[in-house]
Amino acid sequence: MGNRKLILLACCLGLFARVCLGRVRVLVDQVGYQTQAPKRAIIEGTADDHPQEFTLVDASSGAVVLRGKLAPDGQVYNWRGRVFWTADFSSWRKTGHYEVRTRTNTGVVNSCPFAIQDNVLERNTISNVIYYFKGQRSSGLLDRADRHLAVPCHPGQYVDVHGGWYDATGDYGIHFSQLNLTSYFNTQQVPLVVWSLLASYNELKARGDFNFSEYVLVTKFFIRSQPFRAATLPLDTVTGGFAEQPAGCAGQPHRYIGRSTDVIN
Repeated sequence: MGNRKLILLACCLGLFARVCLGRVRVLVDQVGYQTQAPKRAIIEGTADDHPQEFTLVDASSGAVVLRGKLAPDGQVYNWRGRVFWTADFSSWRKTGHYEVRTRTNTGVVNSCPFAIQDNVLERNTISNVIYYFKGQRSSGLLDRADRHLAVPCHPGQYVDVHGGWYDATGDYGIHFSQLNLTSYFNTQQVPLVVWSLLASYNELKARGDFNFSEYVLVTKFFIRSQPFRAATLPLDTVTGGFAEQPAGCAGQPHRYIGRSTDVIN
């Protein structure tokens, strides 16, 4: 009796898996689409599905505003036999909320609702991005310590490099690019953050949008740290880690700018 139950359960699970695998999905950008930019949805199915057309539907009224042919895109290697088609509705440039709909062998399938909107990316993501950077700001005791850091190999000299953002959750280092051995910006380092936020600030400023104070903090922090960065390398306000030996420190133990008097040998 026990074996029969196991066999029955295995058959049911296999049937369920085939049903899930055979489900057609209409995949869209959950953030939305820029009004004047390309707009595409992806239809995901199997070789047993034969969708041919799609419609763009106004999510509020249910009215069809655009019809089009699906473009077959084939399969992706080793993706369990999934087959893909593309629905291109770039020609539609009216703002609003919409759904993409297609018909398959088993019926009609809809996407989730999405927006077509001017400046859609910043409208729907910039608040979250700024919220994250505010949470990663150097603050409290660590930021207080960064206002009076000893300069390696220069007794009695101190530097104020407070501000900036922690490297990662649980990592309270603030890293500059000269500690990076690659020839490109490391995404976890302050210079790329500064460049990205300043470029965004300039873009918003050109539009007359001054609602994002984090960009102003970027400028103040980078200007404050720049003279010392140019005179003494490397600058790395961290509580641990190796750094190259600064100029003028020949024969002395390797040191780094930090929130403690640790010496790295």
